[in-house]
Amino acid sequence: IALFKQFSKSWPNINKEGFENGLMSTFLSPNLNVIKTDMVKFIFDQLTEFQPRDDYKELLQLSLYFLGEKLPEKNSFKKPGACHRARWMAKIIYSIKIVLFRSQFELKDTELSNLEHFTLFIMRVYLKAWFTSTDASGAPLNDLNFLKDLNGYKNTSNGIYKLALKVFSGHLWYLSDTLIGLA
Repeated sequence: IALFKQFSKSWPNINKEGFENGLMSTFLSPNLNVIKTDMVKFIFDQLTEFQPRDDYKELLQLSLYFLGEKLPEKNSFKKPGACHRARWMAKIIYSIKIVLFRSQFELKDTELSNLEHFTLFIMRVYLKAWFTSTDASGAPLNDLNFLKDLNGYKNTSNGIYKLALKVFSGHLWYLSDTLIGLA
């Protein structure tokens, strides 16, 4: 959270037109190219749907910039907002913004590496799972797709894979031989 506070203080000095998408990173580029087409389509589909919160829409827009896409309207990055332990979405948004503006914000190598791994997890695994989680009838299939995406991510993670698998496995109690047919 301290890093997010530093970034928020630096925000007025950041050139909002000078961002670098994730494809400009030697670590992120090969990992994002694998999912880019599918994710860009998914994000544009989500943007056509009603988003109940502005931060959901902001996350989708930032994700497009991160994947090297442009929005029809001019780049408009929102000022970083409040970030406290209860706001998971804020942590995701801050992390993506910091990686987008990494050349304008002083980061230690380990901080940048950790942020790149985290944002890659968001793009490859979490984003789609988050936006499909409200579909109760599709939950079994969405959960299997999440596990599949998570499994595809395991070779690029720095421990995130094991932690995410452990946490998510605790939520699979409802899957039974009967319900698995819904997937």
